[in-house]
Amino acid sequence: MANQPGKLSDEWFTPLWILEWLPRIALDPFWSEDSHVGVSVPVGRTFDIRRGQDAGTLSWNHGLRGIVFMNPPYNNCSVWIARAAEQLAQHPDLTIVMLIPAIPGERYWHKYIWRHSIVLFLNGRVKFDTVNGTAKTGGNNGSALVVMGKNAEETANFIRSKAALQIYG
Repeated sequence: MANQPGKLSDEWFTPLWILEWLPRIALDPFWSEDSHVGVSVPVGRTFDIRRGQDAGTLSWNHGLRGIVFMNPPYNNCSVWIARAAEQLAQHPDLTIVMLIPAIPGERYWHKYIWRHSIVLFLNGRVKFDTVNGTAKTGGNNGSALVVMGKNAEETANFIRSKAALQIYG
């Protein structure tokens, strides 16, 4: 879920066309019943804070087969990127794909992303889905898919093969 200022809701979901670029999603730690994950796109496991499942405290590794996909709340994504790095340190077999704001000058990019990940910048600004449909305009910033972990190169190549001219990197 990507947070941006919104009048009706602060829940912004990954559009289906981006999810279709990804290999099998084994875990979505930021799942919502309003997202495409688990409905249009299969998922092995989800965490739902409304069911007491906090991605900030639960382990992300449960014999997963596939990637961990996260579209963290944009208003505090640095916390969640740090959490992803922590989970990778504890579980080096994980592969994590993050949809995050493309703001490469931010400190968390220097600490957790550069030198540790493969970055695929999306062409244009993503019009995220909302509980009321699709946003009429793109976000305030561009977006990037950041791939990190054991199968990062293989996963990034998979995404490149599906996304073609819609990404850079």
